[in-house]
Amino acid sequence: MATQTTFVIEYGLSVGATEVINSSGKVIASALSTIDTDDISEGSNKYFSNTLARSAISLASGESNLSYNSTSGELSLPTVNGGTF
Repeated sequence: MATQTTFVIEYGLSVGATEVINSSGKVIASALSTIDTDDISEGSNKYFSNTLARSAISLASGESNLSYNSTSGELSLPTVNGGTF
């Protein structure tokens, strides 16, 4: 069974200088359009990026039929018997 935890904001919540939740617990609608992931530090919770995804891909040791270009994200197979896979 999942554990339920209650999170209470008593004094408001700001991100930088932008108030997101006021001291009454109400969300400031205009703040939602000005805040994005650049305003929140990643810490150990990494957001998606092509660089992170591409660096997570690796080929099996000794793999000779497949190649991977981590710059473009392209996996390639060589030509086999006049065709390709």
